[in-house]
Amino acid sequence: MAELADALVKGGFGAVGVVASAYTLAKFIVSTPVKIEDRNDLEHGMDLVLIFDSEAYSPSVIEYFVSTLKHQSRLTIREKPTVNHGADSNILGDPEKESHYLVGGTPEVLARIRERKEKAIHEANADKLGQQAFTSGERIELLVFELNRLCAFPPPHSTEASIPKPFQENDPLLAQALHSRLLKEYFPVHDDKERHELVETWVKQWRTAQPLNAVRAYFGDEIGFYFAFLEMYSRWLVVPTAVGLLVFAVELSSEYGAYGRAFYSLFITSWATAFLKFWKRRENMLKNEWDIAPADGLALEQERPDFSGERRYDPVEARHFTYFSSMHRMRRYLATSLVTLGVLAVILQLMFAYFQVEQWFAQELTPAKGWDGYYEYASFLPSVGYSIVVLLLDMKYRDLAASLTKYENHRTDADFANALVLKLASFYFVNNFGSLFFLAFRARNMDQLQQTLSSLLITRQLIGNIQEQLIPYFTATSSLKTEAGKLAKESHNPNAVLSKVDAELLFPTYDGTFDDYLELFVQFGQVTLFASAYPLAALWSLANNVMEIRSDAFKLCVSFRRSRRVPCDGIGTWLYAFNALGYLSVMTNCAIFGLHSGMLDKLFPSLTFASLLVAIAFMEHLMLGVKVCIEMFVPDVPSSVLVAQRMERATLRKKAILQVELSSRKLQLENDDASASEPTVQLDEADRLRASSPERMMMWIRQEKERRAKLEQELKNLNDLYMGWIREEQEKRRTAEQKVNELLKSTEQTPKTE
Repeated sequence: MAELADALVKGGFGAVGVVASAYTLAKFIVSTPVKIEDRNDLEHGMDLVLIFDSEAYSPSVIEYFVSTLKHQSRLTIREKPTVNHGADSNILGDPEKESHYLVGGTPEVLARIRERKEKAIHEANADKLGQQAFTSGERIELLVFELNRLCAFPPPHSTEASIPKPFQENDPLLAQALHSRLLKEYFPVHDDKERHELVETWVKQWRTAQPLNAVRAYFGDEIGFYFAFLEMYSRWLVVPTAVGLLVFAVELSSEYGAYGRAFYSLFITSWATAFLKFWKRRENMLKNEWDIAPADGLALEQERPDFSGERRYDPVEARHFTYFSSMHRMRRYLATSLVTLGVLAVILQLMFAYFQVEQWFAQELTPAKGWDGYYEYASFLPSVGYSIVVLLLDMKYRDLAASLTKYENHRTDADFANALVLKLASFYFVNNFGSLFFLAFRARNMDQLQQTLSSLLITRQLIGNIQEQLIPYFTATSSLKTEAGKLAKESHNPNAVLSKVDAELLFPTYDGTFDDYLELFVQFGQVTLFASAYPLAALWSLANNVMEIRSDAFKLCVSFRRSRRVPCDGIGTWLYAFNALGYLSVMTNCAIFGLHSGMLDKLFPSLTFASLLVAIAFMEHLMLGVKVCIEMFVPDVPSSVLVAQRMERATLRKKAILQVELSSRKLQLENDDASASEPTVQLDEADRLRASSPERMMMWIRQEKERRAKLEQELKNLNDLYMGWIREEQEKRRTAEQKVNELLKSTEQTPKTE
């Protein structure tokens, strides 16, 4: 009964977290707190907002940036008047401190930028696609590409001395502006039509699959892969949820609960292996469907604005570059490693303090010492308090890890992200699982292990939902209402509304998917590492994730500025972190099975402790062998993707052959024209023909005309064949994509069927 009471009480707390997210979504759906006007003439066609520091830099420096952008590209840039509602309001910026500019491009300009981008990425394989309608995500991607392409040069009819500081000639314009903090930040603007479609088909639709293609098109690759991973992980949680509920029911109603937990611990290790393997396949299918190649990100990779070092001149590239020696970086690695180890030591001390408090509660809160008998409820306090401390430490270390990684001075965003993932995964692992390892293998107290694990899981979900959903929503809503009220008061119009860009400036900036992946990383470890200690972990994780999908969608569409588009080809380093937990779960669950289930003792009563360790090691090696076999025999790339890749390579080969043939035909025709224009050869041939007979002269002329007409007809036929082949290949590609989508849907339905 005590276990049932524990499950009910903590289940109630977990339900509060789910209800918090549901309340936020319901409030948004049924109410519109502030009216925001549509884009005005100034904002129409603009997709990026640039925020300059007009306090630290003179207007001439900002004007140089703007004029250089206009001179080197055909983008449209307009200055937006900065709104300021008195001295007590600086939410939208002070005109003396900030300058806001809007950047956009016409379809014709964007079409040329796209051709330039395709040539930069694919070189000779780029095609002239012509002008077409662009989505807002494509427009933003092209605008950012064009801004990164621009370099600092002297204005026309001027000298080098006219380049103001902090710019240096021939260096990237945008990177220098960000590095010097002239440009505080830039962010894309939400597209009302596309966002409304996402809200209707994504945020409000609970029973349908996510429109991942639309999500990726609007927010970019990084967010598209995150929601694809979250969706697949949630669906795969259905099976361990069902098995965990069955194990919990068996434990309550019979004496075979230990056997059920032992089975569940071995089952969850195979489940984790299969899930991560099939996610790799899903990831490759998405990369093929979204036409993503690893080389695309490398071709567009830029230096981080915070990357610093010695400025040197490269005579080959005729530009300056930032040099940072590997010796200096190793020294910084050593310093950050020492700081990280010190923090982990503090975490271990707090963990032992928690055990002492838990022990004091167990000794003092007893009927013999006058306690009134509600110990089963008071005993929750240490574990719940420790869970809150763990969550607060996670939040603080997030900032510390970012500062340490910034101090290491990584050149690219990819290197920065990998280093940050390593620090955060290490800290979160020790902070969230260190006490569980101690309870499982040192104290060997399964009851306290279950209580601590359930408290950590449910408390994190409760506080996380409130922190991620309620706080940003009400903060943004409050800011909007405050600014709208001040605007109505100053304009003496109670129906005054904020402009589109002014409203988005009030929203907080989305910092990327780091926190979201960290949440899933901790949750995945809580489900898999100590599965037999709390089989209901999968149930609460599934309930949380079902709400998490829509609440994160709501957060991105409503509570935050539109996120920057980050190109990527998967979940990146996080896959290695999840795989590490998968391998570790094999060892922990096999050890718990051997040490705590009692099955081996009942099967082999005379088994010594040394023999028990040998049996656990054998079982662990057997499970690792199963995991390795799954890794080896289940391919990472589905056959449908391999077929599509082969078709694409065949298409490129045929295209190259036709282009060579077309070029050779054109060259032959040009040579014939050149030969016909040579006077000596033509005169000699003409004199010889005139000397023979006029009939032969006319016959030669007719033959030359026929040969030329035939060659031109062959060239036209070859061009028609080439265009027809392109249309045929496009139709084949559409057919293949339909087959891939059908196979994708059938693959997604497989866990449900199981």
